[in-house]
Amino acid sequence: MLLVEVAPPLPLVLLLVLLTELVAVASPPPPPPSLFESDSAGAHEIATQLARVAQKASRLNV
Repeated sequence: MLLVEVAPPLPLVLLLVLLTELVAVASPPPPPPSLFESDSAGAHEIATQLARVAQKASRLNV
């Protein structure tokens, strides 16, 4: 008769932590945004703020 030892199962939390670490190591970090993309996002944010100010000013009849 052949006896095989079986390791006790890992707790689910430990297993999830190990899997998360493996995925984090395996996936490369995202590339940084290009200067054009960051400038474009900044310009959009400024335009949105200016539109809000203009809308508030029009409500006040300034």
